[in-house]
Amino acid sequence: MRQLALLLHPSVSIMRALVIGTGVGVRTHLPALVRALGPNQVGLVSRDVERARVLVRESLGYWSSSVREALASWSPDLVIVGLPTRLHLEVAAELADYRGGILFEKPVGASYSECREIEARLRHARAFVNFQLRGLAPIGEMRRVSGELGALLLVRVDERSGAFHSSSPDAWYFRPGQAGGQRLAMLSHLIDLVLFVMGVAVERNVDRTEIASLPREGLEHTAVCSFNAGGTEVQISTSAAAHGPRALTLEVIATEGRLEFAFVNGRGSLVLHSTEGSTLMWSHEGSEKSLFRLAFPDYLGHVLRVMTRGQENEIVAGFPSAVVVQSILIADQGRSADMNSGRSALTTEELL
Repeated sequence: MRQLALLLHPSVSIMRALVIGTGVGVRTHLPALVRALGPNQVGLVSRDVERARVLVRESLGYWSSSVREALASWSPDLVIVGLPTRLHLEVAAELADYRGGILFEKPVGASYSECREIEARLRHARAFVNFQLRGLAPIGEMRRVSGELGALLLVRVDERSGAFHSSSPDAWYFRPGQAGGQRLAMLSHLIDLVLFVMGVAVERNVDRTEIASLPREGLEHTAVCSFNAGGTEVQISTSAAAHGPRALTLEVIATEGRLEFAFVNGRGSLVLHSTEGSTLMWSHEGSEKSLFRLAFPDYLGHVLRVMTRGQENEIVAGFPSAVVVQSILIADQGRSADMNSGRSALTTEELL
């Protein structure tokens, strides 16, 4: 009956959500879900009993240690998978018969083929990827304005993150014991952010990919990724905020102007530089220091509208976007992914 009511009255207030996992992402997911759907409309799956009990007391309506049991008894409309990447294939098997919406944390899989296998297992569901920076209003504005500045010459993004960590330079993708903060997770966000702002179609080939680990003075390890997309040079770097505040800067340089986005320790701005001068297009100042937590409620709103209205939305990322990002990340030391043939340059065995 609830599914029928959802179709007849597309209001998110009658929806239920289920979060799988109680890692670092739960601090972002739960508050936004409770605000969007209301108290007692959000359930949780976790094997950590004590942690689950604490979270359930904070306006959650349901808790279970089993995914299958939660699907059967809680009947969620939306499932958020917040587990480490190494567990995504396993949980996709448990969600194989689920027919609601699924929002996967990134990276979806450890390889191109694993992304495709997860996508195949979720063929009955509406699967999305949590590239939540797309939900920020200034990022959408950058996407719109960059298309009016002539040919794009360079897109450059630099992040200093409190979550980034790596125990050694050879930890390219992830270690089994790490739930987040590894190069694969951090670069996934930034690669998608760049492609989204550029408006690059996910089917377009991206070449000259290189991923490197370089020391930066005063900071811990830095992950650097550079590639060429549709004739535009892209430069991406992310590093640990061992010294200085959290920060993310994004610059778009075109033949007819330049866009500068900056978010540093809770303060943000978007400035357009053109022949007519400089224009402040957006500014923000608040207590939230994490740009990702700031962006998630708006991105979640777009996901819920897609689900309730059945309309496509360019802001919400589907699995094709995740596969393209994964293809770029697969490249190691100049070995690029062959996106046209649907095969990655490295196998899962090589990655793990």
